[in-house]
Amino acid sequence: MPVVPGERMGQAETARVRRAFERSFDVLPAMFAFVQEFASAAEPDPAALTAVELAVEELFTNLVKYDGGRGDIELELERTAGTLRVTLVGRDGRPFDVTAVPDARTDLPLDQRRPGGLGIHLVRRMVDRFEYRFENGTSRTMIEKSLR
Repeated sequence: MPVVPGERMGQAETARVRRAFERSFDVLPAMFAFVQEFASAAEPDPAALTAVELAVEELFTNLVKYDGGRGDIELELERTAGTLRVTLVGRDGRPFDVTAVPDARTDLPLDQRRPGGLGIHLVRRMVDRFEYRFENGTSRTMIEKSLR
């Protein structure tokens, strides 16, 4: 996997990679390997890396199931000074701001809860930053997590 060096930011250098993945759940193992290989240079805390992987799986799954877009989904990874930023890019889909999904009502008994939303609820708590943008038919969902 070629790593594209970025600009120097103080003492830390930014590294970036990008890879397209087919809109299929079959690519999840390859996607996890891609994230793990790139993050490994930062010697990540295993719990932090697991949180990133769970968030990526949830966001990718939502794009595949609900976005309605065509073509591959791009995964952009950026690593700077112990922080990993992951952006999932989908094209030709419908806008759906996952960051605006209300929190799941985890305070209610199971028989009173509405299905859906728990994955995004968990993503929100596992990452340090969570953003969404939709422009010209392209959705960009970004998460950021300290790997320490």
